[in-house]
Amino acid sequence: MSYAPVAVVGASTGFTAETAMATSPLVATVPVGGQGNYISGILTFTGNASASTVTIKIRQGSGTSGTTVYTSPAITVAAAAVMDVAFAALDTTAASAGVSQYTVTATASLAATAGVATFTVANVGDQD
Repeated sequence: MSYAPVAVVGASTGFTAETAMATSPLVATVPVGGQGNYISGILTFTGNASASTVTIKIRQGSGTSGTTVYTSPAITVAAAAVMDVAFAALDTTAASAGVSQYTVTATASLAATAGVATFTVANVGDQD
């Protein structure tokens, strides 16, 4: 059975240590077509008063301890800059194991503020 893409919007939160920015609701256990789930979105935040770096991860499950599906390179953030960082990953392990949720996390070398993650989870087998 096919399912519609799931859209997720997290609450605004500051972060330094790895922080769960948004978590999807439950999605289909095994993707139709056996190709996996495509997760894509944007993290918007304001950097620290000093230059810093930010790393984004997409994890299976809820919280910061699930299996990592994607890790961004360290993204340089200018002092007090407002950033919009796009991210995307294909989770092919979901095709055989099934995954119920995804969480987008962010880690900053110096405290960032007003971070909001938005993302979608779509079944690759449903893409035309």
